Amino acid sequence: MTLISGTSPHVAQPVLPSVQRHVQRTIEELFGYLAVQGNSDYLGEQVSQLEHSLQCAHLATMSNADAQTILAALLHDVGRFISLSNKDDMPAMLADDGKFVGRLSHEVVGERYLRALGFGEKVCQLVGGHVQAKRYLTAVDKRYYDSLSKTSKTTLKYQGGPFNDEQVREAQKDPWLAEKLAVRKWDDEAKVAGVTVPGLDAYRGMAINCLEAIHGIAGNFYLEPATGEEKLVLDDSLLRGSTILEQMSLRGVRVAAVTAKDKLRRIIQHGLSAKRGDICFSSEYANQCTLGDNGITDVEAYVGRPAPPQYSGDLSLFVLDAGIKLLRDNCADLFYLTLSDYVQHKHAPGSKEANDFLMAFDEKIGQLIQLGAVVGITGDHGMSDKSLQDGSPNILFVQEELEKRFGPKCARVICPITDPFVRHHGALGSFVRIHINSNLKHRREEMLVLLRTFPQVQVALIGEEAAARWEMPLDREADIVVVSIENAVLGSKKAEHDLNQLKGHRLRSHGGLSEQAVPLMMSNKGKAGLAEEKGARHWRNFDVFDLILNCVEEAA
Repeated sequence: MTLISGTSPHVAQPVLPSVQRHVQRTIEELFGYLAVQGNSDYLGEQVSQLEHSLQCAHLATMSNADAQTILAALLHDVGRFISLSNKDDMPAMLADDGKFVGRLSHEVVGERYLRALGFGEKVCQLVGGHVQAKRYLTAVDKRYYDSLSKTSKTTLKYQGGPFNDEQVREAQKDPWLAEKLAVRKWDDEAKVAGVTVPGLDAYRGMAINCLEAIHGIAGNFYLEPATGEEKLVLDDSLLRGSTILEQMSLRGVRVAAVTAKDKLRRIIQHGLSAKRGDICFSSEYANQCTLGDNGITDVEAYVGRPAPPQYSGDLSLFVLDAGIKLLRDNCADLFYLTLSDYVQHKHAPGSKEANDFLMAFDEKIGQLIQLGAVVGITGDHGMSDKSLQDGSPNILFVQEELEKRFGPKCARVICPITDPFVRHHGALGSFVRIHINSNLKHRREEMLVLLRTFPQVQVALIGEEAAARWEMPLDREADIVVVSIENAVLGSKKAEHDLNQLKGHRLRSHGGLSEQAVPLMMSNKGKAGLAEEKGARHWRNFDVFDLILNCVEEAA
């Protein structure tokens, strides 16, 4: 067994060597497909396919587009020429004279290919939408249709023709419509013979960085910047890339993912497919599973007991029981079993309840090992006592304090710990985000000075610095981020937190720097050199995947 403590995220962590190798191989393969198009015909135009792709990316760069949009411009035609076994099954598009003018649905093939490689949602959607953008533009702008080349007008017929009115209205709801239209227009313009533009190497680093991008989710609860609406994260809509589970499934590995909470199941299930044999369900809704949605049905009968109440440690033990049964029945190759932190919130280490839970947990982990599994164990976060000596919660209501100084509605305080399971922590954690009223943003520094005077506050930073320090998506960050000391929590207003549920026990919660240390364990002996690597490497909880997939000693 290897036990390693988690480390502080104050310093950006290096990318895993295995991830770096995979990314390098992926980009070499992808750019190899582009490079061999150097002299290939581009649908009868005056430029080759490669020249067209490079010109399109250059136009995006000159328009100050972001990295994802530039890459989408470079890769928008990747579905025409990637090496896919079923590519020849795509119907050919032929002009009236019988001339080949492309293959139908190349944008769909390209989107699927890039998604399988692990590119983010924006890159994939822009590539998959550039043909639909053409149909949109021809519907709303007759001059655009008149400007198309003869070849492009011919392919339009096979692509469904201009949008009808209903399709136009639906397209206008797309938050990335402007970027899709831009890629389309660059696609139309990038057909000039003899133009000198940067080569593929100019985009290699950009492609690598996009494949290494963070997932984009930094809490359970957030404020949507565009609308000002407060939202719970209940599904995978905010994900900016693929997942390890999805990538393994796409490569033929049978995946089983079981979660305690269903909101997490809807994120973890991203890219998994019951049609490929994947299984994904939650303890919370074990009695609602279907073969089509979850890859399994009648879970309670299968596991041999009813699903437990959501506010119980047994909700987590049910996850392990399900994993044991699935493993025993050889239903998957890779298992992802994720538990609830209900017991850790409710009961301190050493209490009877905590000890009973850990004994049951230990026994079930033993069963997994006895069945032949390589088991990795880690935690999402630690947990600390957040109460005063008299047992009452040590809370700083941040919005109330700001409004005393800067007036009502001066800012909106968001508590990212908020989720549908709030009874045991009252939506009180050690991390809050502050979105300042647009009329008061010039007073951000004054607010920071005030916040740093409270004894419950350990760190108060502007959003830009917090995003860089703790690897959070900048475009989704607030104006100010506040982190509490170990034995305190932060809230918005007292009226917004149900403290009645906390009566009778000490508040235990998480979210701060003091809850970063987590265990990282593996059931098998590590490969040669892993022991030496322990001290030098900055270990994170997500390293559990690298540990069990790449660092197990091979059998003699």
